[in-house]
Amino acid sequence: RSSLFASAAFSAALRSARSASGSEKMNAMKMDAKRSICSVKMIIIIVALVFTLIFSSWDMIRTSKKDIFACGVIDMLGTALMMDKFKVLMVMFTAGIYTAGFCYDFKHHYIRMILARTDLISYSISKFIVNTVAVVLACIASFYVFLVVAVGFLGANLTQIKTVPCYYQIGYKFPVLYIGMMGLQFGMVCAMSCAVGMLFSVFQPNTFVCIGISGMVFFSAIS
Repeated sequence: RSSLFASAAFSAALRSARSASGSEKMNAMKMDAKRSICSVKMIIIIVALVFTLIFSSWDMIRTSKKDIFACGVIDMLGTALMMDKFKVLMVMFTAGIYTAGFCYDFKHHYIRMILARTDLISYSISKFIVNTVAVVLACIASFYVFLVVAVGFLGANLTQIKTVPCYYQIGYKFPVLYIGMMGLQFGMVCAMSCAVGMLFSVFQPNTFVCIGISGMVFFSAIS
């Protein structure tokens, strides 16, 4: 009986520990989401990404206004992502959302208070997951805002596609969906670069270091 009671008590304690661990992870993620995704900085960086896309595609936008068969929004985004020199700048913009989260907590001495409420593993996993989600959402949102601005205000063409991108059938039939796929793909690449920058910030808690490392990792990957 004593062994049975001990086994039951151990199982209950283990379930309680797992439940507490899951609760700690969710609380950490909610806190990180409020500081990154639900922030003014997120909006500012999306606007910066849109202006970068417009600036890098300005010549194509002007050509599209004169000749509707010249190029479309998908062509503009494809050129900006494959050939334009501002890609690294866009990655560094996305790194500014929350890649420096470790640095911010270390600089303002929040890390002790946070670790008093959650464990180190939950804290670290939450930072990386939320940073990845924030970067991907920023890229997708900026691509769709660019679509609205380019077509609605600058007179660019949506359906015209002169290049032959990957899965071009989707681009012809569902151009809006295809632009979201482009944003997701670029966002994942940015998120991986930012994850490396965040990892470096653990050893060197400096905002400029983690943002610069993110850009350098992306530049090294594409060169």
